[in-house]
Amino acid sequence: MKLGCCTTIGNYRQVYEMGYDYIELPGFEVAAQSETQWQAFLQEKNELGLPVLGFNAYSAGQPAIVGPSCDDQATANYARRLVQRGAQAGIVNLGIGAPAARKLPATFSRDEAARQLIRFLQITADIARPYHQQVLLEALHDQCCDLGHDPVEALAWIQEANRDNIGLVLDFYHSAAMGQTVDDLRPFVPWLRHLHYSQCGDHLYRGYPDASDLPALRKIRRLIQQANYDLTFSLESDNADFMRCAQTSLTLLHQVFDEPASEF
Repeated sequence: MKLGCCTTIGNYRQVYEMGYDYIELPGFEVAAQSETQWQAFLQEKNELGLPVLGFNAYSAGQPAIVGPSCDDQATANYARRLVQRGAQAGIVNLGIGAPAARKLPATFSRDEAARQLIRFLQITADIARPYHQQVLLEALHDQCCDLGHDPVEALAWIQEANRDNIGLVLDFYHSAAMGQTVDDLRPFVPWLRHLHYSQCGDHLYRGYPDASDLPALRKIRRLIQQANYDLTFSLESDNADFMRCAQTSLTLLHQVFDEPASEF
C-alpha cells in the first residue's frame, strides 16, 4: 500500500522529509499558480523526486459542475489546464470532490444536475485520457454540497458516463459524516481506485488520525485486503498543526498497514 498526504504546494518538501510515498495537491491551487510559480514547483519536484500522485480539491467552485452556470466549454478549458499541468507533474488521478462546484438552487432539477455531472465526467475524462490520467468521482456529505452524497449514486453516474478512465474514490470522512460504516462501503470496493481518510470531528472538522482511529483503520485494512486492493491511501485532513500531525499520522498508518495479517 502506498501512503500519501493531501496538502498544499508549500508543504511539498515537508511531506518528502516525513517519508510519505507521494503527495496530492489541491487542483484549485495548481490551476491558480502563475507559470513562474508552477515552474518553480516543478524544479523542486525534480530535485526531491517525491511523486505527485494526483490532484484532490479539483476546483474551488468554478467552473460549476452542476447548476445554472454549468458550461461545457468552461469545463473543458479548466480540465485542459489541470490535465496539462498534471502531465508535467506526472500525476495519475484527478479527484472530483469540489463541493462548492456542486451547489444547486433549491428549485433546480436533480435529474438535470445528474445529467450535467455525467457530462462533466465525460468531458474531463476525454481530455485526461491521452495523458493516461483517471478521473475519480467522490461522494460528499450533505452539509458541503447538494448532489452526490451516496456511493451508490456516484457509482451509477460513473457507469453511465461509460469511460474506462473514470473511477471511484472513497473518502471515509464523508461516509462517516453520512452515518455510513466501513462495512456499508464493502459493495463498492471492487470499483475503488483510490482512498482518502481523516477523522470526522466536532462541527465536521477533518482531523488527522490518532490512536483512537486504530480500530477503524484496521477494519479498513481487512476490508480492502479481502478485495485485494493494494493501491493508494491518502490522508486528507485540515492543515492545523500540519508538521506534528502529518508526521505522527504517517507513523500510525505504517503501524496498521505494516502489521502481519495474522494480527487481524
